[in-house]
This record gives sequence, structure tokens and C-alpha cells, in this order.
Amino acid sequence: MNTVIVLISVNDFTDGRKIAERIENTLFNTCDDIRRTVKENENGLVSIYPITEFMDSCNNEEINLGEFWVSYAQVNKLP
Repeated sequence: MNTVIVLISVNDFTDGRKIAERIENTLFNTCDDIRRTVKENENGLVSIYPITEFMDSCNNEEINLGEFWVSYAQVNKLP
């Protein structure tokens, strides 16, 4: 089982915060399963990072967290 960080675009999803809260710490089989769940009712930007990649991207200032709702989930298989 792997922890991943899920970023849901604030601009693309009208209920992105609720989606982020709903998937929090949920176990999914794959990252595609997370994307399908998030995009169930709306289409928009969803980024998924293994936790180490997320930390590196944040520390390198490559991600502007003000543009995303942040959640985390568990995944059986990473790509």
C-alpha cells in the first residue's frame, strides 16, 4: 500500500473540497481509480503524487498549493 497526495483544482471543481474530504485515506487499487472517483460528476485537473515526489515538488516550489484542494489516499499499485 502506498500513500499518494491528490491535488484537485480549485478552479475546475465546484465541490472540490467535499471530494477531497470524501476520498481522504481511502484505499484504491490504482491511481486511475482515484481519478475516476474524483471526476465522477465533473471534469478537471487532478494531479496525483507519491508522497516523496510531492514533498520534492513542494520544496522545489513547483506546485502552487493555493490553486488546489489537497487530500491523500492509499493506492495498491503505483504506475
